[in-house]
Amino acid sequence: SSNSPVAIAKPRITANDTSTDARTRAHVVVLLANQPTRQNVSNLRCVAAVGHARTATRPARVTPSPISEMLARVRIEQTFRVGSSPEAVFDYMTNPENLRDWQTSKTRVQVLSEGPPRAGYRVREWTKVPGRKEFEQVVEFTQFERPRRLHAHIVEGPQPIDGTWALTPMDGATQVHFLAQGALRGVVRFLSPVVRFIVDRQFRTYHENLRRNVESSSGSG
Repeated sequence: SSNSPVAIAKPRITANDTSTDARTRAHVVVLLANQPTRQNVSNLRCVAAVGHARTATRPARVTPSPISEMLARVRIEQTFRVGSSPEAVFDYMTNPENLRDWQTSKTRVQVLSEGPPRAGYRVREWTKVPGRKEFEQVVEFTQFERPRRLHAHIVEGPQPIDGTWALTPMDGATQVHFLAQGALRGVVRFLSPVVRFIVDRQFRTYHENLRRNVESSSGSG
């Protein structure tokens, strides 16, 4: 008879087997054991379809590879000359009142620390570059060795790209070596070559502004 009990061999499912396939197999066993009828065939097809869909649509877990991590890093180096003393260059760079005059994409600067610029000194700055919404970041001087070395660390901000300026006296002027580096975040990490190009061009403009402003204020050129 089509309604007679049917002996079904239960699948082997371990206690740790919680996959979609295991749950589907268990559901099939229950259907066949309790309802060996035509209705069961329809239910069985539904269970199989659901199990297949769940397996097919499950997102794959992606682990960043060492190569992708390396490519997401930005490193830019520039060297330029300022016809003024290292003291004049250093003091101009570290004065927050001058920041918008040479880093012209800054729209506003808020000093967060009391007293004169020094190690641990922080400012909050707002930046607006063409094609992007305005963003803000908090910057700290983590190395402040007047007039030889300045390191600006991004404490808060969308992209933690730090900057270091090393100043060397040379023939009555100053040679400045600049290094920017950091790991990109979010979708931008896949555009690191483009970001490197944009940041490099942007800081070349900044440094030309710096040179011109310092030389103008010190009467040299």
